[in-house]
Amino acid sequence: MTALQKVDLGTPPTGEDGDVNRVANTKANSNVDVLNTQATLTTYGTTITAGQDLPAACVGKRVNINGAQAVGLPPTASAGADGVLLLRNVGTVSCDLWPGGGNPTAPQSAMFALYPGESVLLDTDGASPWRVLCRGRSNTPNETVSGALSVGGAITASGGVAGNLSATGNLNGINSPNLLINGSAELGLIGWSGAFLANLNDSSGATGSGFYCPALTGNTIIQTSVSIPVTAGIPLTLSALMYTSSMTAGALSVRLEAIDSSGAHLSYLCVSLINAGSSWVYKHASGVTPAGTAAVLVEFYCDGNPAGPAYAADIRRIKVEVGSSPSLYSQEATIQYLQSEIGYLQGAPALTGRPSFAGKTPWDTGNLASPWSSSNLANPATLDTTQTISGAKTFSNTTQLNGMVNAAGGFGATYTTNQLNISGVSLAGIGFNSGGIGAQLVLDSGSAGFQFRNYNSTAYTSIYCSTLTQSSDAALKTNIKSVSDVLSKLRGKRTVTYSFKVDPTGPTNFGVIAQEWREDFPELVVETGADIDEDGDFIAHQYDDEGNEIFGPNGKPASRRALGFNYANAVAVALQAAIELQEKLDEAVARIEALEAKGS
Repeated sequence: MTALQKVDLGTPPTGEDGDVNRVANTKANSNVDVLNTQATLTTYGTTITAGQDLPAACVGKRVNINGAQAVGLPPTASAGADGVLLLRNVGTVSCDLWPGGGNPTAPQSAMFALYPGESVLLDTDGASPWRVLCRGRSNTPNETVSGALSVGGAITASGGVAGNLSATGNLNGINSPNLLINGSAELGLIGWSGAFLANLNDSSGATGSGFYCPALTGNTIIQTSVSIPVTAGIPLTLSALMYTSSMTAGALSVRLEAIDSSGAHLSYLCVSLINAGSSWVYKHASGVTPAGTAAVLVEFYCDGNPAGPAYAADIRRIKVEVGSSPSLYSQEATIQYLQSEIGYLQGAPALTGRPSFAGKTPWDTGNLASPWSSSNLANPATLDTTQTISGAKTFSNTTQLNGMVNAAGGFGATYTTNQLNISGVSLAGIGFNSGGIGAQLVLDSGSAGFQFRNYNSTAYTSIYCSTLTQSSDAALKTNIKSVSDVLSKLRGKRTVTYSFKVDPTGPTNFGVIAQEWREDFPELVVETGADIDEDGDFIAHQYDDEGNEIFGPNGKPASRRALGFNYANAVAVALQAAIELQEKLDEAVARIEALEAKGS
């Protein structure tokens, strides 16, 4: 604040040696100017609606911001020794505040964000940076405290605590039982199956053991827990610490799946996901088990074409608990499992008598490798004798059969009664491999036709046979129409020799270019079930467990269906051309004979 000036009244009683009228009035006007700058805050005339540096005229004013996402404060040198500024966000979007004279294009220099409904009072001495005198609460629930925070009463954090929490005294909290076995890999991979690994010395820097992924190469990696018995209508919460800092693509997800008594999928109760490049994040979600639920199980997996080295995706402190909100991590289920299942804490369990199940004794002596006493059933452990299995079985992993396989079943009018059924999301097929050369016979759902492809999906493969017969009975046809004027359409058409791109040094083939025949003979040109890009490379499709197609980080690739030419049906075109040529030849011969008759 500039000092106020007094008028020199001179020596009484006349005051002839004091300030003259002009000097006295000048001092009074200067005082008025100083006092005006100290007047009660008034609103700056223009609402700030776009990013800009505020002018010096805003100092000492209340400035409304509506829609501007970045605002620079007036330079402190223009604010004077007692500059104050009140900003309030009257809009619906947050606004970043920048130091005086700053450039609102460099995010690292922003002071803080002014949230919708929030006000802040700033001051400066004309030299020091703008400082916050007081700040009003905003409409958003988020608050940031840069320094220490002392609270005299209780702190309630219904959303949990993200990050590390240190305490010098006792830390009390509700700890609901964990229904999951081995939620942090303390017992290695006991209770889990899949591609993740267990690690007791986490190289990512976080304390505690956990699960980590091997090197990511674009394939989905899934880990599944043992099932947890539970009935329908139970609220459950799944929580975990997740890490993807070293992942360069993809995401790490964790979900809780409800299954029925047969193990069939019912629904996913809750799913949490973090994308690549994230440090340790605490995630939790809740859901209620649906009707028919007999158990739930936990799955965590990397998908979305994941990429990164080993340890790029880690997860630990996985907890499943009853209720709609998470509590502190606990290991009760782990201890219970050790006691009841493997006797880890009490030594190997000893059974003094022969246990029975539902009144039946499963074996007499030894272990499961011994014959059953109640019947002549085959050895249940080695399966080295002929077996008869009356119920349906599901094999989730690749099964290798070194001998011949004979499939026998009822014959009927639908595919479900066939001896052997092959099912798939988009392409259902059978693969063949001989001497390192592979091919597959697939049924394409788009064209409803069979195709022979090689394994790398870049070309079709050949079929050799002695004869190939097409159905042609008149009783099977309708809308029969004669074909005419074929010769005129054949003019300009050509046949070519060519080699396939997949084997440019391979044999030379005779054929046509489908695009050149499509306009005149559309019936002979068909779209195959193969998607190709502009270079003619086949597009390989991938699908998740629910049949939804999975795309890479660039989204769905540009593609079109490859064209095919029906050479078998083209024979009919050739026959019609021969018929028309014969007709024209007959006409020409008749004209020649007529001319010769006149000449004679």
